[in-house]
Amino acid sequence: MASPEEKKGWYEKFVDKAKTLELSSVYPLIEQVKKAEEAEAIAEETQEPIPKEAHKQAVGKLEQMIGELTLTDEELDKVLNNFEFRIDKEKDVPSEKAFEFVKGRFERKFRLLSNRIERAITEGFGSYIKQVRKGKGLSLQTVADLTGISPSYINRIEKSERKAPSYRIIEKLAKAFEVPIEEMLKIAGIKEDTTKVQGFAQVIYSNGFTINGRLIPNKQKEMIVEIITKMDEAVWGNDTKYRESIELMELINKYKELDK
Repeated sequence: MASPEEKKGWYEKFVDKAKTLELSSVYPLIEQVKKAEEAEAIAEETQEPIPKEAHKQAVGKLEQMIGELTLTDEELDKVLNNFEFRIDKEKDVPSEKAFEFVKGRFERKFRLLSNRIERAITEGFGSYIKQVRKGKGLSLQTVADLTGISPSYINRIEKSERKAPSYRIIEKLAKAFEVPIEEMLKIAGIKEDTTKVQGFAQVIYSNGFTINGRLIPNKQKEMIVEIITKMDEAVWGNDTKYRESIELMELINKYKELDK
């Protein structure tokens, strides 16, 4: 089981260290990010025009503040000595790279917030959440206890009735399921740079594809993931092979039933 510290996202870890180092120049940006996230939560809950506009304005203010950011020489030295980022000693000016690193953290957060103003998650996201939850043997109530998200809201996400859960919601689910946040964002359709190898379920749910020229709908994607997962988990020993093959045939039968 991952520790609370290990479950923190990249932004939370950055903020914790910035506060520990007393990088006071970034405090206003940290507060503005918080305001933007709070406005986002209200907009998501109410789905009303005024809260949505407030969210948009908060994100716009954050962009302006990022453009006006400056750091003192002392703060730049703290960044150089306490954060890890790549510096070419022959070409780069260390203080400039330190500033670019800090500014880049907030620019990344800004992109995440702005991407969610007018977007809907992909159709497969709800199915993915359901598949992960069941795969870990968690009930809706257990996930609710772990995340603070109501069971009914999680259920609506799984049924694709909630088209735009916020980053904070997705992050909470990622922590509860112990799944990389980058994987959740990719499947949700939120652009986030990542070089990590994708899991099979992630590939299936985050991409449209055809089999024999036929577009595979979401329900069949769920069955494909379940079949492949079952195959991978099979022991396939002399004393288990028969039972496991029957279970696989039952899953394949369910998949074929969806064709009718």
